[in-house]
Amino acid sequence: MYKFVLFFLYVFCFLTTPQGLANTNVYAPLAIDECFINELELESLPSRTVRIKDVEYRIVKIIGEGAYGRAYILEAPDGKKFLAKALKTGEKRYKLVKDIMQRYQEFKATVDKEYKKIKPGIDGKIDKVIMSYIGIPLIRKKLQNESLKRLSAFETEIKNEIYRFQMEFESLSYLNEQYDKDPKIPRRVPRVFGDIEETSLGGPTYLMEYLENAKTLHEWINDSHKDGKQPKDADIAKIGIAVAEHLSLQHKHKIAHRDLKPPNIIVVLNPDGSIKDVRVIDYGLVATPDIIQQESQNHWVGTPAYLSPEAWRENSTKYMFQNDLYALGVTLFQVKNNQIPIAGADQQDHIMQVARLTNPNVPRPRPEIPVEEKWNNLFDIFFAADVSNRFRDADQLAQYLKQNILPKETPKTNVQPRALQTSGAR
Repeated sequence: MYKFVLFFLYVFCFLTTPQGLANTNVYAPLAIDECFINELELESLPSRTVRIKDVEYRIVKIIGEGAYGRAYILEAPDGKKFLAKALKTGEKRYKLVKDIMQRYQEFKATVDKEYKKIKPGIDGKIDKVIMSYIGIPLIRKKLQNESLKRLSAFETEIKNEIYRFQMEFESLSYLNEQYDKDPKIPRRVPRVFGDIEETSLGGPTYLMEYLENAKTLHEWINDSHKDGKQPKDADIAKIGIAVAEHLSLQHKHKIAHRDLKPPNIIVVLNPDGSIKDVRVIDYGLVATPDIIQQESQNHWVGTPAYLSPEAWRENSTKYMFQNDLYALGVTLFQVKNNQIPIAGADQQDHIMQVARLTNPNVPRPRPEIPVEEKWNNLFDIFFAADVSNRFRDADQLAQYLKQNILPKETPKTNVQPRALQTSGAR
């Protein structure tokens, strides 16, 4: 009986050719999207184009990049420029699948290496059978399950990113519609065109207007404080009023920005360097009633340095409109002082320092540079310990800036030349 079993295994081993992993599908079917553009490709292919709404645009350059997407300057056939914002879903999917395939190749190489270690003879044949029909399938199954979990988590993450992207586009479209209703009101968000569509930029994409001679407020702050210079009070007030009036409009329509800060504010300049226009951008964390219903109420949303004490203590959703005003206060402090009012050594230290603002006995943040008392009064209101002592809404803030911060224009007197005065006295 023992010899019969050995003979059977021997024949079976000769008739069976272990296939290893050559034909094994260790990851879920998923197309590998290699159409994304990275910076090196862009540098080597300056005339690279992308088709959007049946129009072929030339990609001029990448002007910004975050964890989820990139911003490009595009040029239409007629020479007109646009901004394109695109998610990096294709690129991220490609990198994930590439990593899974790499693990697959490493596994295959390990199996091949172990196969070569097996000694010839019937014992080796038996080892190969055990390895091929027991060991390899178990390891392969584990690798496959891990890959499927990663792909599932990735698809969930991508769905959330696309949802946020869609909400950003819809919010900008809606706000533009409100500005279109009254052309007398200065537009404070960039125009958007068409709809979202998949493009060769690597994921969902939409077009925005391109603003000539524009820079972020962050860049403007750095330039304004260069070589010991100070920005003009009139310019700071103009920026604050423009953003406050915009917040007033969007808050009336139950829209909160939730990530207001200098990099998300655009300053458009005249040829002489004076401020021509101000726009608010990046609505990736926008909050509307529909979004709030789907979010957890026990977490904060936004950039830590621009969150109010109550947003940290409770949640940023409950105070999302007030926090937009608080964030504008931090931003104006930064414009005036070239640094944020509170800068902790790390996030935990920052939270503790911000929490101290709820104590009325703790001194309010003060600019390090000498300032007029009107600025200290402004920041006392922005950073008041009690929320009820801060600005009630964006309208009140805009009015305060106009009345107390914006320099009063000296009325021009109509002084007649001396010759005319003498003539009139005769």
